[in-house]
Amino acid sequence: MTRILFVVGPARSGVTAMSGALSHALRWPQRDVSAELARVSLVADAARRQAARLAEIGEPPPPGGLLSERMAQALLADILQGCDGPGIVLRAAEILPEPAVLTGLRRLLPFLPSARAVIMRRGAVENVAGRLRARPRMGFAAHCMSWAAATLAGEALVQAAPAACLPVEFAAVLTDPGMALAGIARFCGLAPATATLAAGWLRDFRPAGTGLDPVTRAPGLAGMGWSTPEKMMFLDLCGPAMAATGQSPEKPAAALLGTPLHLGEMARDGRLRVVGMEAMLPPERAEGTVRLRATGAAGAVAHFPLMAPAGRDRFEAVFTGLAANGADFGLRLEIVSSLSRQVLLAREWGLPAGGHAGIRQDLMNLPAMVDVILSFGPRQEYEGCGLDMVASFASGDWARHG
Repeated sequence: MTRILFVVGPARSGVTAMSGALSHALRWPQRDVSAELARVSLVADAARRQAARLAEIGEPPPPGGLLSERMAQALLADILQGCDGPGIVLRAAEILPEPAVLTGLRRLLPFLPSARAVIMRRGAVENVAGRLRARPRMGFAAHCMSWAAATLAGEALVQAAPAACLPVEFAAVLTDPGMALAGIARFCGLAPATATLAAGWLRDFRPAGTGLDPVTRAPGLAGMGWSTPEKMMFLDLCGPAMAATGQSPEKPAAALLGTPLHLGEMARDGRLRVVGMEAMLPPERAEGTVRLRATGAAGAVAHFPLMAPAGRDRFEAVFTGLAANGADFGLRLEIVSSLSRQVLLAREWGLPAGGHAGIRQDLMNLPAMVDVILSFGPRQEYEGCGLDMVASFASGDWARHG
């Protein structure tokens, strides 16, 4: 009977490198079965939906559970097609925010009592940083959700089948490949020489595509070049999965709460919405400056939707009028609760060419979601007029001592 060894985990967690090392050491072929395991998950989901519909009309579910023996054997035949040797290494990486590979393996393992699975783990910051390099067109939030979903699915798989699944930390593979591979060999019942050969392969074979080069390791959340809003989003999306795998999110979250939330970072991240004006980050001005220039259309409005500014109860801003501004150019600023629409702050200034205006205001009971809205008025013939602004939310202590 062909022995089956799965190597699975989030994308950019060392799945490809680990499967290559084990395949080399065992002299077993290897295959990518991500699509096949996702198909298993789809079949099980379809069976679950069918059972729910039958339950609604008082009918019993179909026999065999979410994945029948017959269906499992058919899916396995696809996976093992052409393999007639002593064993095979099957790798699969979870890429999308909705887990399918790991959930599919969870459905399939009960039909493979002799199979073993290596579940690769990687730290959230390092994994998301590696994913951003590998797939820059995929959104930041999607990368965070994908890591979190895959990590939680991997934990559920280990808990459901502890005798068949071994979690392996990516950091341990980087630090001491020999010890990490020895643990895998013992768990899977492989010869000790397997660990030596596989560890040697990992030491020698570290192209950038494997993610095993130590220089690609991230310096921690504080050292990443992500904006404060991105770091906040990262903790919101990845925090539960970090806690589930012993990566405490509390310390970086506490440190982040003391960091000002700059509106310029939000504009850079594409989270500024404008109507009747254009926005840019002028390179000749100080970092964090946002330039808003009216395009001549009626209702020139800029909207910054902020998530979780709680703890940053002081709003500070400096505005400078552009050279095209007339003497009657005016600016209105509003800070509004996103949910209740309560106006928390409203100010108006005249802002002629070269004119300056500023504000430093403590806000009481600031909700977790607010909208910062800037509009030009009262006239609409403001094409080319506008302002440069530097604005942020910060804690009162930071503003006094930072």
